[in-house]
Amino acid sequence: GTLVIKEGTMKFIRPALSDFEAVNRSLPPEIWSDLKNEFIEKGRAKIRIKTELYSKGNLVALHEGTYVMLSQPVREHR
Repeated sequence: GTLVIKEGTMKFIRPALSDFEAVNRSLPPEIWSDLKNEFIEKGRAKIRIKTELYSKGNLVALHEGTYVMLSQPVREHR
């Protein structure tokens, strides 16, 4: 399948002056098996993910998005 972002919001807290790391603490491991089962059953699945972004140990942004897994690859727009 292909995982694409359907929608997302980003809240910027402070500038990231160097590389950053994205951390997700909101998803227990069983969520992934539920996502896989839904995908197998319906040919698509949806998941909401909250991510914290850190730069040099400081929280710099929060992202929340809805991701959709599709059975067909997404075509490029030209």
